[in-house]
Amino acid sequence: MCGITGFVYQENLQEDPEKLITKMSKQLYSRGPDGQGSWVEKQVGIALGHRRLSIQDTSNAGSQPMHSVSKRFVITFNGEIYNFLELKNELSNLGAVFVGGSDTEVILFAFETWGIEVAIRKFDGMFAFAVFDRQEKLLYLVRDRLGEKPLYYGYRGKDFLFASGLKAFQEYPGWNPEIDESALQAYMRFNHVPDPLSIYKGINKLAPGHFQVFDLSSKKLLGKPEKYWDVTTIFESGHLNPVTMPDEPLLDEMDICLSKVIKKQMISDVPLGAFLSGGIDSSLIVAMMQKQSSRPVKSFTIGFGNAEFNEAKHAKLVAQHLGCEHTELYITPDEAKDVIPMLPEFYDEPFGDASQIPTYLVAKLASTEVTVALSGDGGDEAFAGYSRYFNTISQWNNADHFKTFLKAHLPANLLAPLLSLLPRYKTLGRALIALKIQQNKRNTQYNNLSQFYEELTYHSVMSDKLFSGKTSKSYLSAHQFSDELHTMMLHDYKIYLPGDILTKVDRAAMACSLETRVPLLDHHWLDFVLKIPGYRNHQNGSGKALLKQLLYRHVPQDIVDRPKQGFAIPIGPWLRGALKEWAETLLFDQERYEGFNHELISSIWAAFQLGRDDNNMLLWRLLMFEAWHRSYK
Repeated sequence: MCGITGFVYQENLQEDPEKLITKMSKQLYSRGPDGQGSWVEKQVGIALGHRRLSIQDTSNAGSQPMHSVSKRFVITFNGEIYNFLELKNELSNLGAVFVGGSDTEVILFAFETWGIEVAIRKFDGMFAFAVFDRQEKLLYLVRDRLGEKPLYYGYRGKDFLFASGLKAFQEYPGWNPEIDESALQAYMRFNHVPDPLSIYKGINKLAPGHFQVFDLSSKKLLGKPEKYWDVTTIFESGHLNPVTMPDEPLLDEMDICLSKVIKKQMISDVPLGAFLSGGIDSSLIVAMMQKQSSRPVKSFTIGFGNAEFNEAKHAKLVAQHLGCEHTELYITPDEAKDVIPMLPEFYDEPFGDASQIPTYLVAKLASTEVTVALSGDGGDEAFAGYSRYFNTISQWNNADHFKTFLKAHLPANLLAPLLSLLPRYKTLGRALIALKIQQNKRNTQYNNLSQFYEELTYHSVMSDKLFSGKTSKSYLSAHQFSDELHTMMLHDYKIYLPGDILTKVDRAAMACSLETRVPLLDHHWLDFVLKIPGYRNHQNGSGKALLKQLLYRHVPQDIVDRPKQGFAIPIGPWLRGALKEWAETLLFDQERYEGFNHELISSIWAAFQLGRDDNNMLLWRLLMFEAWHRSYK
């Protein structure tokens, strides 16, 4: 795992490009503390920088930026290619002669042999890289299929910049970015800034499964980013030819496939372990790791004293059964809250998922003993593990048409005064009650499940009102499958997984110089399991039926069979207690962002302090933006 950056510059660059690329790379130090490299070709005006976290081939033979054997290609690469040994063998049979053991060298030989656009389709892994074709004078930016690794790009004046993190751009002469209000509005709704937007005008995030080409001859981007892989096609293929084999042979195939994935992802020249929450996904990953390891797997868990938020006891039972070398650390509320001031430094953009705190803490714990950790993320999206799927389907299929009519036609300004008299709504206040009514009305306005799911999951009325009611853009998938679960799962693969889950894990782990790997996102695995009809994962009102059955082959059911907790912290009590003064300073002092509706924020905060938790996550998003804004402005 590494940090990459670079730029294409005009002749009037105000600073020496060698010194500048070094300064930009240093901003990415935590992504690669083991070394720094740079390459500049002044004749065409390009500079590439690299920060190294040594994983495969820790010798100097793995240093970057790296040239291909013919010197045609030069690359700065972040990530891992899990099938690099297979590709290396294939390329050796075609005459390639390798001098080191890194996957980067294999990538370059693949470009020499097959060309860039063919080669990237052969790579299994997580990655974001820039490769310059010196012969054609083309710079390719490439991001992995699901979006595990970040890649930002855009212009500063006429100069073209790219990097793993926005903080690298701060070193560039004349860097004075403006906040993109459409991106901020999307953040306030979705908890993150969805690609291709970034929080800054003129800077984009490359979407997962895409590459973008920049022509150094014309100093222009060649069209829009091009797609080389899309999870949508797997769902479509599965609807034409669904997996129909009975459960037991299906579980056999799943076992074999996932075991192969984990075996590849356990290849490392540095110490390796895993996050273990005691839930279905992480327990399965650790169980399969232990099955293939001759030594106890190092597993890591964070615990909290509050039983409602504590998963450590469950993880300990799983680790004891599997024989792991288990480390758990119980965190006090004060220790968890101490992380909050550091969050803007970890996340280049405002990020509002409060589970970023325990994610950072478990990554920090793991980094004391290992350099690589496998994670169980991705199971909920592939096997319908979120309760919101079934709640949405229930509401979609069992709508009370009379209530729907009332919601759609009764004016909010008439209902709000009446509802404010009821004990249930009294502390909310008329203005917020009216917005609740408007949200219910908006929920009735959709004709397809994808739109309905997006609105129920990411309420738009309140967040839009922060911007004087300007309607936010929809980011839903246009695909509507007859399989209702697949419709919602696809939405999460496009929005929630890359923008929230993978962003949270990548930034938290990289802040600790820890590489994370996510076996349940292997595209060969997904090409199999996403073709399984959704109903086969639905059992007793919840999902993951097949994944649970696979886990029970490795871990006794009574150890892991429990309600899903998630990775949460008690934000509400904290904001009413020890964090109250901090929050009020961010929300109401003179440095606050003036683009918000502050009268609405005052109403939300007042209701919250009276015990209403209707908008506590919206408040957290506001606070994370304000903290980020002060840090970066």
